[in-house]
Amino acid sequence: MLKKLIFFFFLLGGTSFGQYSLNWDVFIIIEGDLANNIYNLSGISFPIEGRSSNSTYTAMAGVSPALSSIQQATLTLQAQAISPVCLRLTWDDIATETSYTLYRNGFFLVNLSANTIFYEDTDNLKANTEYTYLLEAYAGTSIIASGTTTIKTPPSKHKFIPYHNLFYPNKGERVSIYYEIFSSCEVSIKLYDLKGRLIKNLVSENKSSGKYWTEWDGKDDDGELADSGVYIIQIKAGSLMEAKKIILVR
Repeated sequence: MLKKLIFFFFLLGGTSFGQYSLNWDVFIIIEGDLANNIYNLSGISFPIEGRSSNSTYTAMAGVSPALSSIQQATLTLQAQAISPVCLRLTWDDIATETSYTLYRNGFFLVNLSANTIFYEDTDNLKANTEYTYLLEAYAGTSIIASGTTTIKTPPSKHKFIPYHNLFYPNKGERVSIYYEIFSSCEVSIKLYDLKGRLIKNLVSENKSSGKYWTEWDGKDDDGELADSGVYIIQIKAGSLMEAKKIILVR
């Protein structure tokens, strides 16, 4: 005869932090040769033993002494601004953790392995912007320590100025664009119409620190004169991400 032993668990009571006492109803379905035998149940934090019957078996279950002694601690989380687009987070290793989870402004950022003591955040940071971090330390699935810190990225020193933002290309006028960068980086300057279509790719190359000029003669990438209207010049250069409006009149 087929032997089958099935256990169903229903959690009746909530768990309050630091107590870990749980009320369980253990429903046991036993068929065949296993009926009326003594059983013990492992796989939860406290073994359950008893004799099977046609009714339910109710037991108190708790966590192991190692877990019950865990108390949530405070992590000393510190932040340092490396640049307008890089923040460095540091903390002391608490020795008993198995992993960390880091959040930024309330959203998940990254999971980190045990014994990690720093992280450099370069994920789409903006200059002159405040960020709040929460770091949680886990032992298994339990939070054993946490810490928060808030820091503001420094303002960017880069500059971006288009001149002659109202111009008449038919009269030979051009838009002159001045930009200044303080560290080597990839520079991208593109021109879009108000529908978001790329009209002209003006600059796309790595530049060393310095002062630069470029210009737009009113023509698109195919060499055709653009229609009258408002256009957007966008620059991306390291921590600098900015856009300016210009008006072309034919």
